[in-house]
Amino acid sequence: MIPILPKSSGRPEHHVSASRGESVDPPQDSVVLMLNNKGMIRECSKTSRQVLGYPSSRLIWHHISMLLPQLENIQLTDGKRINPRLQFLSHIGHRFEVLCPDGQHMESEMYINNVETSGNDYLRVILRPVLS
Repeated sequence: MIPILPKSSGRPEHHVSASRGESVDPPQDSVVLMLNNKGMIRECSKTSRQVLGYPSSRLIWHHISMLLPQLENIQLTDGKRINPRLQFLSHIGHRFEVLCPDGQHMESEMYINNVETSGNDYLRVILRPVLS
């Protein structure tokens, strides 16, 4: 299993940005997904049910386009690096539409980073719903 979050030490959980190596505290209403370079969801945070309406079991081994249909025909990486346009959109807080299980759409910011674990490259995607 690929660790999404560091093991709890009694302190609040945090993410480490792979691109800068700095700690980033995620909001409690965000969802963290780990993807392989093909876009398949390998792991997701427990908040997926509360925030998106999907239990983890419905997301694992499905393509990210199940949640973000606009990524269906997008190459996420070139093998090692994140697609530059996707990384730019992530950096500026572009809003993506997330497809919920009830067919509703929810606006969300998406942040994406490369993560290396045990010699394998993964993508860490953080989805933060935008409240209207």
